Amino acid sequence: MRTNLVRNPSFEVDLTGWGTVAGAQIRATAYGTQMWAGLGLRSGGSMLQATSDGTNAYLTTQQATGQGFAVAPGQWVGVSALVASDIPAPGRVRVDVQCEGTATTYHAEPVNSPSTFYAGRRVHYAFQVPATAATARVRVQGFSGSTALLAATNRIWADNIIASVAATQAEALAAVTPYFDGDTPDTVDLTYSWSGAAHASTSLATATPGLRVERLPDAGAPQAGITVTGLAPSSESVISVQVSWDDGRSWHGVRGAERVTVTGGDFFRDHVPPLNVAARYRLVVHTGALTPLRLEDSITIESDYAWIQDPLNPRGAVQVECVRTGAGLMLMTGTAARILRRQAVDLTTVEGARYPVASVGVRQAPSGIPLALRAIAASQGTLINTMRDLLDSSGQVVIRGLPVAIPLDAVAHVTTGDVEEIPVIGGLLGFRNDWELSVTQVRPTSMRITIPWWTYDQVRALWSPRTYDAVKAARPGDTYIDWSRDPEVP
Repeated sequence: MRTNLVRNPSFEVDLTGWGTVAGAQIRATAYGTQMWAGLGLRSGGSMLQATSDGTNAYLTTQQATGQGFAVAPGQWVGVSALVASDIPAPGRVRVDVQCEGTATTYHAEPVNSPSTFYAGRRVHYAFQVPATAATARVRVQGFSGSTALLAATNRIWADNIIASVAATQAEALAAVTPYFDGDTPDTVDLTYSWSGAAHASTSLATATPGLRVERLPDAGAPQAGITVTGLAPSSESVISVQVSWDDGRSWHGVRGAERVTVTGGDFFRDHVPPLNVAARYRLVVHTGALTPLRLEDSITIESDYAWIQDPLNPRGAVQVECVRTGAGLMLMTGTAARILRRQAVDLTTVEGARYPVASVGVRQAPSGIPLALRAIAASQGTLINTMRDLLDSSGQVVIRGLPVAIPLDAVAHVTTGDVEEIPVIGGLLGFRNDWELSVTQVRPTSMRITIPWWTYDQVRALWSPRTYDAVKAARPGDTYIDWSRDPEVP
């Protein structure tokens, strides 16, 4: 979420909350198509124009007393604005921020370059709040460049003013780019609003409700976190989440997110997202009073390894490497040396006909694909045991992240059939351990079977012996979805 702390930042309705010293101000629209035309991303057609009264070397337009925003010592304030002037050289126009508290300090942009009429420029800078400050107000100031008074005809212009506070300089600069206010049109990614009365309050840019996908930070095989929001808050909706790794030509269900009943929103884990390919996720609302605007999201999850795992036991995944590093099982020569794609065909010979009639079905997924793996026994004993356990306990396994030259699906559910394990290599026992498998891609087990990444007992053990109030106090403001995503102690 981003916040624009400047009230009435684009002067689209009036000049409320702004005042001018040593001159007069008006809301101008005459130069709406020419001013700052080369800078792009300007919002609205009105701007603030201030004209000097010829009595001072400075012409200052500033947020009025009480119209500023709260700051705290050590915070960073980011500022951005469009400015221009017709003050001749060496004159200029600049933006600064007046901080008030136990002392008054001024924090101007570091470079005061010319901002010529029409062309203008976009100000973008950040400063750290001093120990004396409690509030801040933005100023736009024209200056003759010397002790000479400004002419009574000299003017400055300002528009699209945005300020925000953050913990670091980089965050403060990012928070004010690009400009927005409560009237900025919503997009599939962001929703814009005023915090109170339109143009007289601060503005908010929040994530558009709907589907959002992220890579989760958990160790082991990569997982995707799927957050769904924007559904009816007080009635049930039936939804599904699906994923495609071929640009939408085919869609596949996400385990635990098939026709589930949700109120308001929920969080799901995809334990087997596609790796090293672009994945598109979509939200399907089967029934419900509200359908959010954002129904799709895309992500590419990079992985240096392929992974083999039981689809119903994601914590037991085994990593496989194509280039030897010693971190995983090694994919060996002979893998995918031959690939069989069976054709479903029924033949019927009609009496007296030379040619039989063929009833042709869909060509089947790859089958009988050789998969050769090797481990170094001395250094990878735990990995060998994990692989043995996986093959012993699982009916199906999921393989993902293999080189694209191997024509399995990006997320391939396969059966392994007979497993040949070879513990004696080159006449040596206990030096290397090889597996030779023949895998056939199959339909996954029911995707409505949900896998708990965290069980109730695990979460209770994490927070024991805290009381309910102590648990809430440890993570103030966290929602149900936040807890579903990550229940760990901060």
